[in-house]
Amino acid sequence: MKLKALLLLIVIYISFIALGLPDALLGSAWNLIRMDLNTSLETLGIMTVTVYIFSILSTFNAPRLLRLFKTKWITFISVLATGTG
Repeated sequence: MKLKALLLLIVIYISFIALGLPDALLGSAWNLIRMDLNTSLETLGIMTVTVYIFSILSTFNAPRLLRLFKTKWITFISVLATGTG
């Protein structure tokens, strides 16, 4: 039983890192991205607003998704989509 709890803790930790990392990476890497893609600072604002809007939409739809799917599948698909993005 303790091994199962440890495995669950590891999966939760990896999911937490995987879902939170892209936002932090975008902020720290933006100067290089901006120079490589030759874009303006307002592009970062558009990207940030887009991320916030989709975060709000996913939060509002979370109860509906949890009724349809198990939590592990929602987390797996979220991590997969974040990694793909």
